[in-house]
Amino acid sequence: KPVVLIVWIMLFYCCVTSFSVVTEDTIICHSPIHPTGVKYSYSDVKKITAGVGQKTATFVRAERKGQFFYKIELDGREILFLNDESSNPKVERYTEHTYLWLEEFDQKLVELGIPKESDSKGYEKIELDEEYVERFYRILENK
Repeated sequence: KPVVLIVWIMLFYCCVTSFSVVTEDTIICHSPIHPTGVKYSYSDVKKITAGVGQKTATFVRAERKGQFFYKIELDGREILFLNDESSNPKVERYTEHTYLWLEEFDQKLVELGIPKESDSKGYEKIELDEEYVERFYRILENK
């Protein structure tokens, strides 16, 4: 039983300490291996995938019906953003306007010519305020 507890603690630690922050011009990925974070420029992003989950019964949160997801590929690994209201609380306009960071981030990546796969199918099933659903729709349609 102590082994199970140790495994759970380690899994919890990995989940809590693995997160990404988007700044005006960089992406900082924190993990248990790199607690201070690894910095990437926007041009380091290789691919963008965005959409809305379509499955009613799944364990994968991004696949759940009505769940908006936004993934970027960096260094061969995917970074998934799921309803992250503010990825950087130090930028005042991001804390005042929920999900604005993601819309601006997406716009910058698209302007850099990064390949993007997105599908707006099912966006009307997103269970958030209309303002945010419209923002997600703009992100999904931005190519």
